[in-house]
Amino acid sequence: MTRILTLLAPLALAPALLAQDPEPSKPEAPKRESTTSETRRQESWSWSSEEGSRRNGRRVRTQDTHRHSFGWSLQGSLPNRDFKERLDETGYGIGMQWNSWDGDHIVHRTRLEMNTWKEGAPLGPAQLRTQTRNVLFSFDRLFPLRTSGLGPYVAIGLGGARWTQTQTAPAGPERSYSATKLVVMAGLGFQFTPNIGLEGRYNAGGLDKTLDSTHVQVAMSVRF
Repeated sequence: MTRILTLLAPLALAPALLAQDPEPSKPEAPKRESTTSETRRQESWSWSSEEGSRRNGRRVRTQDTHRHSFGWSLQGSLPNRDFKERLDETGYGIGMQWNSWDGDHIVHRTRLEMNTWKEGAPLGPAQLRTQTRNVLFSFDRLFPLRTSGLGPYVAIGLGGARWTQTQTAPAGPERSYSATKLVVMAGLGFQFTPNIGLEGRYNAGGLDKTLDSTHVQVAMSVRF
């Protein structure tokens, strides 16, 4: 009997053991992102901020260097080649200029000029007196040789000119001729100050079907 009770005792105690509350488990600590992930996120944010600052800075610098100026010019012109044979007189003119800088040192210039050559002495067998005038519209590029924009520069340009010539013979009617021709310009200049410059130009183009209108020009410009 004693042996039987010894065997049944664990079975009698089992319900009581099962009824006891298990030991409360400790709450798990919230998982934190790995240090590597946090470092990458911080580096990414830092790079984005720095890149944005660079872009903003570049945009501000571009806006600061984008500027314009208006100017006037006075020029004298000497005929050359065929033009000189027909008109051996010095011409004078006035011009307007629109200059712009777009983030670099190159000057983009739009030029409108009016020039006139007074009636010269009788020339040729027919003893013709010739008076000439033109209206010139040109797109130019000025390339300064110094980063400051002052000092020497090279100029090139392409435009069109409306020419009008009037010829008078000693005995005979007056004859007038008009034509629109292409003009190519190349020159050298010197910018003394941001507002005052001097420029020498060589203008090549046509006057009619057989004569050219090549002339050398010296211009003084003032920018505002």
